[in-house]
Amino acid sequence: MATGVQIHDFEPCIAPSGLFWTIPVPDDAVQVNLKAQIASYAYESLAIPDFGNFVNAVTVGTSNPGVATFNVQWSGTTTMAAVRNPAQTFEGTFFQDTATIEFNVASPVQNNFTFKSDPANTSTSLFAQIGLERNGVFFK
Repeated sequence: MATGVQIHDFEPCIAPSGLFWTIPVPDDAVQVNLKAQIASYAYESLAIPDFGNFVNAVTVGTSNPGVATFNVQWSGTTTMAAVRNPAQTFEGTFFQDTATIEFNVASPVQNNFTFKSDPANTSTSLFAQIGLERNGVFFK
């Protein structure tokens, strides 16, 4: 087993609420058509800090600017499940699909680092799911 030192950690800052690994994106970055059972999530040139390593990221240390571009596609429904649980105020309709992703990230300041995934058509999908759910005050 090889060991090394982590030199890149691309992730958004931790929100004051404590929420992490989550950031708002424009509405047009996400496209969903449940009738056709397809969805996509794509963003080009998303500014994202490179904290260098996980500990530095979760302690909100110094970072270098980074940029990410990705495209995730869901399609090819294999099964559908409808769930309704009034006791837990939860219901949803879910489509098990396959998904592909293509991703690249760069840190121009940090050694002009770039990582690029293989093309989306080479993706292997072990599990992917899209759906619509209602819970809590939205449950009827």
